[in-house]
Amino acid sequence: MRLEGLQFNEHLIPDLKPDSLFRVVAPGEVTGIPDWFRTVYYYNNYLKRLQRIPVWIDTAAANMRKGMTQGVLASREVLRKRPYLKKEWCIRVLEEPLRRELQEGNRYRFWGKIEELEGRALRVITLEDQITIHNAFPDRGFKL
Repeated sequence: MRLEGLQFNEHLIPDLKPDSLFRVVAPGEVTGIPDWFRTVYYYNNYLKRLQRIPVWIDTAAANMRKGMTQGVLASREVLRKRPYLKKEWCIRVLEEPLRRELQEGNRYRFWGKIEELEGRALRVITLEDQITIHNAFPDRGFKL
């Protein structure tokens, strides 16, 4: 299995944290009087950005729905929850698994030994394409 050029469809998991909307409306650092109120020109641009908020929200919601139907989970979220894991390790397990099996929900489990994890097994769960990483974690109970 070749995973070179592996891309994750991050647009299917939009960044909906409270500050992400603020970045759309008011990009840049805000100190003192915001730039968008300094002149009429900036203020009019600010109002135009405000008018695009419904489109941004609708697009983000549509992408999220599409991602949910495909079972997409952002790989950065998997790695954020487990900062001690590395993407290279997950790819290594997918390319050279010690074991692979079908899981319920058309997902696949892959196990591989990772020396950097003190030789423990890393379990990587993918979507049915066997490429898109859904989850990853050290598997204490893995036995060959």
